[in-house]
Amino acid sequence: MGDQVRTIRVGCYSKVELPVQGDLACSFELSGAAGSHRHGGAYDFVVLDIQAFQNLGDLKNTYITLALPAVIIVDTVEQETSILAWLETGDEICRRDAVAEQLVLRIRVDSVTRNRCLRQTPIH
Repeated sequence: MGDQVRTIRVGCYSKVELPVQGDLACSFELSGAAGSHRHGGAYDFVVLDIQAFQNLGDLKNTYITLALPAVIIVDTVEQETSILAWLETGDEICRRDAVAEQLVLRIRVDSVTRNRCLRQTPIH
């Protein structure tokens, strides 16, 4: 009796390809989503890179419009502090210098926290 593994579809709003390391216990599909802010329904999760937006207000509007679990990538403590004022409980912030090591882990933790099970009930 095998377990079916659920794919977590992640939309990545970034101007650059993000270096990602790590191992997930589920299938993880990361795809570029820049310019498709209205198509959040195609994803289970989003990564919002502050550099992909003109300003913090633009990033916040996209975050609210998509209404999906998110990791927001920032460059400075000031950006991080500003975002913490409106970030929903359970969503994450990741500093750019830690993306390669932490992004996959933050998505996995958030998925589990939100009861987005990485492994579904076994199929009999």
